[in-house]
Amino acid sequence: MAMLDLQETVGYERYPGLLAAFRVGYCDHLDWPDGDMNAMQMGRRLWRFNYVARLQPAYLPDHARAFVVDGARYLAHANTTIPFRWK
Repeated sequence: MAMLDLQETVGYERYPGLLAAFRVGYCDHLDWPDGDMNAMQMGRRLWRFNYVARLQPAYLPDHARAFVVDGARYLAHANTTIPFRWK
């Protein structure tokens, strides 16, 4: 989930370049994992959304807005390389 934290911290514009640099260093030690990281990251966002709804309802409106934006971005870019694909 470090990549999700990075994406949320630096924003979608800077994320692809930083992810590429991270991948170079990672691949010096291990093979890059296969699979769709987008789906996993959206699942993590959904888990967090449910957590907030259940345990921190005062923050739910802000989380709901952010989740809708992230979900729309994911659906719009699910078949492209930016910003959601590992490969």
